[in-house]
Amino acid sequence: MVNTELVQIKVDTETKTYVISIYESLGLDVPTAVRIFFSKKVLL
Repeated sequence: MVNTELVQIKVDTETKTYVISIYESLGLDVPTAVRIFFSKKVLL
C-alpha cells in the first residue's frame, strides 16, 4: 500500500472555480490533476 499525505492549499474562489472548470473539461478532478502535476515534477 502506498503511503499518502494530505496537502491543503488556499486559493481565492474565482481561481478555484476557473481551475475546476479547466480540469473538468479535460475529464479530471482537481485532486487527480494535482497528483499528475506532482508526479511529473518528481520525474524532472
